[in-house]
Amino acid sequence: MTCAGCSGDALQLALREQGLDNFRVERRSKDGRQWWFQANFKPGTIDPATPGGLTRLVSVDLIED
Repeated sequence: MTCAGCSGDALQLALREQGLDNFRVERRSKDGRQWWFQANFKPGTIDPATPGGLTRLVSVDLIED
């Protein structure tokens, strides 16, 4: 996916259809080209058998400058 803007914008665009609820920055690479986020998903969106929300570590990579 190509997205103008920051890595948080790309994360929201990529995961909103999967039920992204909120996220926070976990860390980023020294060169600033990769960001890791702790992403929280709404209950039942990732795994319908799970009654509560789920948290996953996801990353966003800068491909072009």
